[in-house]
Formats: sequence, structure tokens, C-alpha cells
Amino acid sequence: MFGDDALVLKLYPALISLVLLLAFGYTLMHPPSMIERFARGLHMEISAAGVGYTRAVTAVWRVFFAANALISAA
Repeated sequence: MFGDDALVLKLYPALISLVLLLAFGYTLMHPPSMIERFARGLHMEISAAGVGYTRAVTAVWRVFFAANALISAA
């Protein structure tokens, strides 16, 4: 698709991390959060405190993806 451009292959991990960063961020603005979706996908019951916790875990994952994108791009 991009020919033999090695730069695209080198930036691929950073691009994936950025896409995941955006996806997780989107779910924080439009609940339920990504981690809550994963938990509910496993048919788990989540309390109000659990919803807050899953939002916090989703935010931590966003920090991870941002750091991973920066490190991968470097």
C-alpha cells in the first residue's frame, strides 16, 4: 500500500497507540468507558463505585498509550 517506505513501518506502532488513545478517550467523553465495556462484555455486574474505578483505569490506559506512542515515535 505504501510501497517500500520503511518510515511507515517504523511509525506503525505509534499510530496504533494513537488510535487506541483516541478510542479510549472517546469512551471517557461518551460513556460507558472502554474498561467498563470490557467488563460488561464478560457479563459482570458493576456498582456505581465500580463505574468510577473503570473510568479511572481507562484514563490510566490513555496515559500508557500516549507514552507508548511517544516512545515508539522516538
